[in-house]
Amino acid sequence: MANGPCTSALRMPLYEGVASTAKSPLLEWHRTEVSGRVASYGVGGTGDPIVFLHGWGLSGRTYKAALKRLLARGFQVWAPALPGFDGSEALPPGRDDLAHYARWVDEFLAAVGVPEPVVLMGHSFGGGIAIQTAHDWPERVRGLVLINSIGGSALPERRAPPPPAPPRSPGRPGGGNSERATRPSRLLARRAYRPMRRSHR
Repeated sequence: MANGPCTSALRMPLYEGVASTAKSPLLEWHRTEVSGRVASYGVGGTGDPIVFLHGWGLSGRTYKAALKRLLARGFQVWAPALPGFDGSEALPPGRDDLAHYARWVDEFLAAVGVPEPVVLMGHSFGGGIAIQTAHDWPERVRGLVLINSIGGSALPERRAPPPPAPPRSPGRPGGGNSERATRPSRLLARRAYRPMRRSHR
């Protein structure tokens, strides 16, 4: 993903010259439908679009002070409430992994009419979704900002249990099979250890 002017501006200190006052721009909160399910989101500002994905159990309203600073910097900020939080309907059962959340982000951007690539900014759980979205929908993402993000391993995919091991063939009396199984490893261990012993003489 190429770094455009939006990601370059994000490298600037957010607190420099930005005063939080009663006249600071605010997000306006709306509702839309994403794949037939209600979704709540905040949006405000004009300029290069930033999509902020909140952490687990939170919403964009939790970060209003930080988002106001982005608005004051001249960005357009989108702050969707992820499925299952703050008025957005949950994903269907069995479709609540990171891949389906990433698909939801893509469908949300289509629903609200954001055609150009965005900077995805994600905190904690939202950071994991941002990573997955950038991977699955690279044409949607021009930059990625992660804040104490989870990784993909935090939500492992549901996989079928491995098949049972085949039954072992009966060995010779006295544990012949186990002896044959351990014999090569003992031989390798001896060969590996011989040069070490010689080097100490």
